[in-house]
Amino acid sequence: MCVIANEKTTIGKVSLLSSISGVLLPVISMNLTTMFRTKFHVDAICMNAAFVVLGLILELLAFDYGIAARRTATGIVGLSISVIALSIAVGFVVFFFVNPPRMCW
Repeated sequence: MCVIANEKTTIGKVSLLSSISGVLLPVISMNLTTMFRTKFHVDAICMNAAFVVLGLILELLAFDYGIAARRTATGIVGLSISVIALSIAVGFVVFFFVNPPRMCW
């Protein structure tokens, strides 16, 4: 499949924007959820888990588009941000499965 250079720059911009929003959107949403916890009648843990899943989906999208536009500068930056964010997420998951938090009763 032949992709035109202009389309690759657009895909690179999508990769960059989705990688940045995949990091910022869950953080901002979790802060707003904890600030307005009394106004929401939903458990804050469920809301925060949904925001984390949304961030991971955006990071996977940025990873895919970054691979597609790896020849452009925005594609490289988007790919590197998504690789860093996904490796931190995998590190947290592995750490908490190996060392689950102990309950202090």
